[in-house]
Amino acid sequence: MAVNMDEETMETLLNKATSSLNREEDWEYIMGFCDKVNNDIEGPQNSTRLLAHKIQSPQEKEALQALSVLEACVKNCGELFHKELGKYRFLNELIKVVSPKYLGTKTSEQVQKRVISLLYAWSVGLTDQIKIRDAYQMLKKQGIITDDPEFDVSLISNPPPPRDDRDNLFQDEDKKKQLERLLRSTRPEDLQAANRLIKNVVQEDEAKMDKLRRRNKTLEEVNNNVRVLNEMLAQFKPETPVTNMQTMKEIYDGCQKLRPTLFRLASDTDDDETALMDILRANDDVSRVMQSFEKLVQPRLTSMTDRKGDGAASEPAESSEQKPGVDENLLLSFPSTNTVTNSAATNDVNSLFSLDDLMANIPSSTNTTQPAPPTLPVMSSMPVTSSAPIPKLPSPPQQKPQLFSDLGEVSRNMMEQSLGRKLEESFPAPVTKPTLNDLSNINIPPKSQPPQSVELPSLGNLGMTLIEPTQQNDTPPVAEPVPSIPADGSLADVFVALENIRPSTFTPVTVYDNNSIRILMHFAKDHAIPSRTDTLVAVVSMLSTRTNPVQNILFQAAAPKIMKVKLQPPSSTELPAFNPIFSAPPLTQVMVVANPSKKEVKIRYKLDYKIDDQTAISDSGIITGFPPCEQWGKL
Repeated sequence: MAVNMDEETMETLLNKATSSLNREEDWEYIMGFCDKVNNDIEGPQNSTRLLAHKIQSPQEKEALQALSVLEACVKNCGELFHKELGKYRFLNELIKVVSPKYLGTKTSEQVQKRVISLLYAWSVGLTDQIKIRDAYQMLKKQGIITDDPEFDVSLISNPPPPRDDRDNLFQDEDKKKQLERLLRSTRPEDLQAANRLIKNVVQEDEAKMDKLRRRNKTLEEVNNNVRVLNEMLAQFKPETPVTNMQTMKEIYDGCQKLRPTLFRLASDTDDDETALMDILRANDDVSRVMQSFEKLVQPRLTSMTDRKGDGAASEPAESSEQKPGVDENLLLSFPSTNTVTNSAATNDVNSLFSLDDLMANIPSSTNTTQPAPPTLPVMSSMPVTSSAPIPKLPSPPQQKPQLFSDLGEVSRNMMEQSLGRKLEESFPAPVTKPTLNDLSNINIPPKSQPPQSVELPSLGNLGMTLIEPTQQNDTPPVAEPVPSIPADGSLADVFVALENIRPSTFTPVTVYDNNSIRILMHFAKDHAIPSRTDTLVAVVSMLSTRTNPVQNILFQAAAPKIMKVKLQPPSSTELPAFNPIFSAPPLTQVMVVANPSKKEVKIRYKLDYKIDDQTAISDSGIITGFPPCEQWGKL
């Protein structure tokens, strides 16, 4: 007697398909259950909840039959069921079956092997369900799964895509047909065209493989650094030697240098979803281990380094003189002989080189008293208007006083006394004081002529420098060229403060709306920088209406290689629980997009967050609906 499946509910069909009274699998009820899943609006959600309960049954036969129903649903219920299958809510129920912490000790070995085989097949075949692969890898890391089971294509609806065959270069049917036509031709030019076509295809394939090798090498280097740093952080203690902390600092610096490479790889990898997820996952691992280092090791390493630096600087200057093996340049640096670091001389630098002070304080080097040079009259800063000529003064003796010849040596001695140590650098040559004969040759204009500036001796000879004010009729300075748009559209030097952003009237774009969490993108009116007319500024705002806090929020973005995208640090990484009376401010993050080629903008994003201690969410998608490029800066 045929069963009317329309009158049966999903729960009764599953009960009959998994009944312990069945001698063999009842495919009539199994397929009826699959039809219910496809026809009901909430079929995929309800079916996974019912199947999880049956798979955890203490009766081995019932659990195995439930797994057969699950396998049939994977093959026949399509993408909607696959999405429910790839959610942590259902995967956690399967993990409980094999984990000794939950039901693993009560579940039969045959049921556990069947669950592991299904998880492995899904992780390989359902490439768009990233969480299944994450769950399987987690079980391997915990040691629950030691060896991968044999892959069975029949366990999934769509087998994994075959790997690229290096010998089959012409996967493009059009190129393949074109090559066959050229090879059949007897014309020499056709054979040459076929040869060029083969060379182009080989070069494209080699470039693709080289790109793949570089990507794998970078990911391997990132994973090794993360693994080693995680192991060292796990063993870190307050009494850890400084050498170990410095080693961790070197690994930390290496991770920091690799992050821009990961961003470039994410921008270039726009045709391989699996590779992009691997890159983003590696970036997440790097971010987490760097945060752990900054929280645990960096403060202690910095404090120890500061203590050592303070101890070296607090030693008295006399101790450096008593220890001949100490390098004096470690305490006082002398970039030039005109620089004075003595505290008494810093108030007036020129006083050290004042000729009058030096001549008044220097004792004579011999017993013979030298004649004092004639005192120079004080010259007023006003122009000289007297018509009376100045009488010529007699020339001084040709022999220069010993005082001026020893001026450089005396200045050196005074500087060494003020600094408290010997100078090894060369001291500037002694300056020459102008003679009275030089001053008598100054031309004084007559009273009838307009006042003219008196030509004084060069101030350079006096050891002084004159700073002249800029005249009004001087040539105006050349205006600095306006910085042009970089050829690669780089945003390394671009930063936009949130308080300087002016909102536009362009309609915001909804980026994400799930799990009571909503992300909106608001666009700014102006460019990031006036000279960067290829940039668009947007503010990513995240709000939560959940009754519990949302933690560990990480929003990432990647653009095609012809564009650049930059995310500035977010305002926070957590959102408090929703309060309808006192609403908390949203989480904001500034995004800058550079589009020199003026193409349509499509940004790929990845969002990670935790809604409780055991549930971590990871979603990704594509952002569209950006303003037209010709309206950027005028929104």
